[in-house]
Amino acid sequence: MERLDGYVPDPREFAAAAGRLTATAGEDGGTEPAAVAWVLAFAQADAFNFPPSVVDTTLWEALRFSTDGGQGGADYGQTGGLAFRPPAALEEKRIMLRTLQDVLLEAVAKYLSVGVASFPKDDAGFTIARGYRSVLFSGRSLAAGFYYMAGQLLARYGHRVKRCEGCATIMLTGRKDQRFHSKTCQIGTFVRKMRAKEKTERLAEAQRKRAKAKNRKKALAIKKGGEHGTKR
Repeated sequence: MERLDGYVPDPREFAAAAGRLTATAGEDGGTEPAAVAWVLAFAQADAFNFPPSVVDTTLWEALRFSTDGGQGGADYGQTGGLAFRPPAALEEKRIMLRTLQDVLLEAVAKYLSVGVASFPKDDAGFTIARGYRSVLFSGRSLAAGFYYMAGQLLARYGHRVKRCEGCATIMLTGRKDQRFHSKTCQIGTFVRKMRAKEKTERLAEAQRKRAKAKNRKKALAIKKGGEHGTKR
């Protein structure tokens, strides 16, 4: 991996970042799916709301994700390695992370919508397409490397990326039939649907009662007119 101006990543921070990227490997079925889950959660967060300490740890995670996705030095075909110097100012770090989040979330949303997404718009580009699990890439920046790794893993596991049916959360599913990102969301959605169904049934019953009462009143009026009508 190339480095600018003698910059060398702290090996301890780099190792710790890999551990965080793949922390859910047991739950998600491997270290690569865990990295997919991490990048989906990252894309849906807001770096401008991160505490300073979280900005720093997340930047390390982004750096490690850009090199190998936390996969222990695995080669994903980067051409020429990475050349980067992380910003020093906190606000610049926030802007860098938020830019990554915005571009990636837009691409994932488009991928879910039409099955094809190309990103980034103003850097080395590549495309992910549903049913096609390979990505071509060329670029020499942190942003390009980050998007490349996101493209590689999303291309491989895009068939497991869905939007939760109960809310707007984009999730990595563990089963083909998984519909919700959490049990709480599933229960909440079920409760809302049951309440909506009960409300609809109550309104329908009230309407039937009103119609029935109206018909009775009409029938009574007709009967009364027949009994007391004027004879010719």
